[in-house]
Amino acid sequence: KRPLPFLRMLRKLRRDAPDDLDFRVVIIGDGAERVTMERFLRSNGMDGWVSLSGRLDRAEIREVFGRSHV
Repeated sequence: KRPLPFLRMLRKLRRDAPDDLDFRVVIIGDGAERVTMERFLRSNGMDGWVSLSGRLDRAEIREVFGRSHV
């Protein structure tokens, strides 16, 4: 819910974080705002470190969580 405010928070986090802190974000799910989110990511240079996985089944979600650190 409310994906654009979340993307704005991520943008601020990247700006405020130390340059040597490498992180990537995977957003799971799909919805009506996907195109808007993709446009926001591209226009803000975030598409290299934020990815939109789309809808995943439970096993795929567990796999993503298994690779995650947070």
